[in-house]
Amino acid sequence: MSEPASASNHAVTALQDAEYRHGLIAARIDRLPLGSTQFLLGAIMQITWGLVVALDLVFARIYPFIWQPKGEITSFEFDLMLVFNTGVGILIGEYGLGLIADKFGRRPVLVLSALFAGGFIWEIAFSNSFWPLLAWNTLYAVGVGGALSVVNTYMHEIAPISARGQLALRTQLIALLLSAVIGSVPAFFWIPEHYQWVLFLDAALPLLIVIPLVMIFVPESPRWLASTGRFDQADRTVKKWEAKASRAGRLPEPEAVEATVTDKVPTRELFTGTYGKRTILLAVVWFLAYGGMIYGQGSYLSLFLVGTDHFTAHQLFAEGLVAGLVGAAVFLVFSNVGERVERKTIIVAGCVVYLIGGCLLPVTHGVTGPFILAIIMTLGEYIFFMNLYSYTALSYPTRLRSAGTGWTDGVGHCGSALSPLVAGPLFTATAASMNYGWFIWILLPGTFIPGVLIAVFGNRQSGRALELLAE
Repeated sequence: MSEPASASNHAVTALQDAEYRHGLIAARIDRLPLGSTQFLLGAIMQITWGLVVALDLVFARIYPFIWQPKGEITSFEFDLMLVFNTGVGILIGEYGLGLIADKFGRRPVLVLSALFAGGFIWEIAFSNSFWPLLAWNTLYAVGVGGALSVVNTYMHEIAPISARGQLALRTQLIALLLSAVIGSVPAFFWIPEHYQWVLFLDAALPLLIVIPLVMIFVPESPRWLASTGRFDQADRTVKKWEAKASRAGRLPEPEAVEATVTDKVPTRELFTGTYGKRTILLAVVWFLAYGGMIYGQGSYLSLFLVGTDHFTAHQLFAEGLVAGLVGAAVFLVFSNVGERVERKTIIVAGCVVYLIGGCLLPVTHGVTGPFILAIIMTLGEYIFFMNLYSYTALSYPTRLRSAGTGWTDGVGHCGSALSPLVAGPLFTATAASMNYGWFIWILLPGTFIPGVLIAVFGNRQSGRALELLAE
């Protein structure tokens, strides 16, 4: 009778030892000073964001100057393509590739995401009918979704406790600059005459820059390796980081934190207990924000500025460039705040900035005033969603982080369907009255309510170990 008990005791001891080793790996990462190692990896994550995730809505930005004037794509077909691009494709990428990232690692999904995004967007340059455009817009969006599920996950898994916010904000300005420059400067010179060149560039950058950077410089996340029991691999990576960091002085002794080890992705946990409440909150916030502030605005703001304030293509793309530059400067200033201000407070601040610009835009005419107010709205959107992505990734433990981020943000992307189904009809129905119905939609349920939900129900995250704040 003693043998089963002994075997059971050995199993318990082995599990406890594995959990201790996982917690020790996490503590060794958390004690490291913020230095070139973290900044390099964080920068590569944000380059991935700027060159892959920023491909979102490329078709919508080109549409008013190419397919709409030609009459080749009807407004209904345009709306349907938005649903598949910003909803279906990204949901498949976020949830499907997010599960792969939790099961097989973050690194392969970064490569897969770049392959999907770069491999399927260039075909749009040769398509002028509905079905091919629908297919290519959906397929490249799978890569966008995969990158969304992994970029912030990886960045926060390598960040020290005290510098998590600093690392995120300082590297996120790279994403803002890249997305602004790549999304605006080529379009400024090439649209409408050479719009195909824009799409070729959009395809080449993920394939020729993101994939080599990941393959050469990005190791697998040691936190993920430890969470799946691959302690030797995790130890080798962390030892390299420690050796580099110790050149500046003696490192503090690590204190192991509580951590779980599993080689499975226990997705049921996403829908029960504490994680279930977080999943519901984040899914609702993302759903409303994507339907309003993000895609409800992004899909139709170009049409509003061109149709109401008579923006030229140059003025429209210049607004995107300036907004990105201003956003990068603001993120650089915010990065000095570090973990002293709660992330949910910054998210709410983004909502307030957006509401100010959005309330003033419909009553301001000409070019200069709307140009400035559109920048203010874009800045508020940047502050909101860049920090909400970090907040979402930090809401789940390592074993669920990519799947949790992918599920909540992926389901949230289904809110993009509200853009053509609700925002679009409101935009058209109130076109004679400064599109007031559209403005009410993007400002009230699309911005104000998500901000209130985060302010009231969001949890505090500053200054705690990644394994503890997610519990």
